[in-house]
Amino acid sequence: MKPLKTTFYLLAIIGLLSTVPAFSQVGIGTTSPQGALDISATNGGLVIPRINLLNITDIITIKNPLGGGPVKGTIIYDLGTNITEGFYVFNGSQWQLLADTDTSLGDTDQTLAGSRTVNLNGFSLNFNVSNTGTDGLKLDTDYLELCRDAGNNGDGLVSTRGGMAFNIDSNNNNTNDNEYFSWGQDGAPGAGTGSGNYDELMRLDATGLGIGTNSPGMKLHVVETTSNINVAKFESPEFPMFAGFIIEDTGGSNTARFAITPGNIANNSGGALSGVPAGNANGKNSVTFDVEGSTYDIYTFMEGTIRPGFDNLTSLGAPNHRFTDIFLVNSPTVTSDVRLKENIVETSYGLDTVMQITPVAYELIDDPTNDVHLGFKAQQIQELIPEIVTTAPETGRLAMTYAEMIPVLTKAIQELNDKLDNVISENENLRERNATLLSSIENE
Repeated sequence: MKPLKTTFYLLAIIGLLSTVPAFSQVGIGTTSPQGALDISATNGGLVIPRINLLNITDIITIKNPLGGGPVKGTIIYDLGTNITEGFYVFNGSQWQLLADTDTSLGDTDQTLAGSRTVNLNGFSLNFNVSNTGTDGLKLDTDYLELCRDAGNNGDGLVSTRGGMAFNIDSNNNNTNDNEYFSWGQDGAPGAGTGSGNYDELMRLDATGLGIGTNSPGMKLHVVETTSNINVAKFESPEFPMFAGFIIEDTGGSNTARFAITPGNIANNSGGALSGVPAGNANGKNSVTFDVEGSTYDIYTFMEGTIRPGFDNLTSLGAPNHRFTDIFLVNSPTVTSDVRLKENIVETSYGLDTVMQITPVAYELIDDPTNDVHLGFKAQQIQELIPEIVTTAPETGRLAMTYAEMIPVLTKAIQELNDKLDNVISENENLRERNATLLSSIENE
């Protein structure tokens, strides 16, 4: 009896909330329905089924009690898990998002029935395209024009033209092009639009970028046909020692002329590159790069100090770029001020360590002179004194700081001297005891 009782209650509730006239109109919240289904409420709404469609062609998620897929006109609200959240209606083949008419640029299927004006009213117009296609934004037209002022088509013009893929020009509303920039078909310098020709400033092709030439022969090819005209200038506030760097012109014999302002570096006919600073053309403050055959030399005639631009940030050479020899008048001076050090402790390396080191004589594999050198094996030193051995990250080769062997040898000498003092003291004691013993024997 319980199912029958439940059915009776449901029928009673429906009878209270609805009126079913003879012509099959249903009213919910009203006794005079105006349509097949009329819902009236002052503080409630109609909740459409909330679904997560797989995609806009999904005909599986929505079940049809009579079999098959959803019927045309079915409305659901998608929660946005796989597609854009919103109300959707099934048109018989796919689900269409019910959007505001304000978001459409056209009528049905985005087809314009006539000219339209889109007033952005200070807002942006964004096109979001999925990654399933090949065209992010495609406008099929023979001429596309973007201008700052509709009444002045030559002012700030961005357009496409016949035979040219893309170009930007500003012609001040006249027939002579200037400030012209384009991508498109190759053409000789001077070929342009309008009655006036333009000057080609640069060209980028598969070989490289050409400035002053329409046929670059390398990645960057700069040509200046006027004599004594600066070709390029590089400036940076990060390097206060140079105000700028200027490549001025080219000369014969594969030489080059450069200028570093406020100084100057210039070439001569006998060297690849040489120079003197500006304002001291007859002085000795210069650096010369000399290339002769297979010999490469750098000469300096400076009366002063060659120093790095920054303190404690620059190295001379690298594990894979080593110097063969360094010739000096005096020994290198190494900073050793105690005020620059911390965690100072007496080293534990000494005589015991030195006694385990094997001094060796050797030849370098890549030294064509086969000169014999004296030194140590870095692998052995790494096991005994790892602090003075470094490993090149690129090759894994080992190098050691020979100068830092001095403290170890100093400590070894000190320990050896202590042993020697003990031996001398013991020897003195033995001599005294021996003298006493001899004196005792003689007195008997």
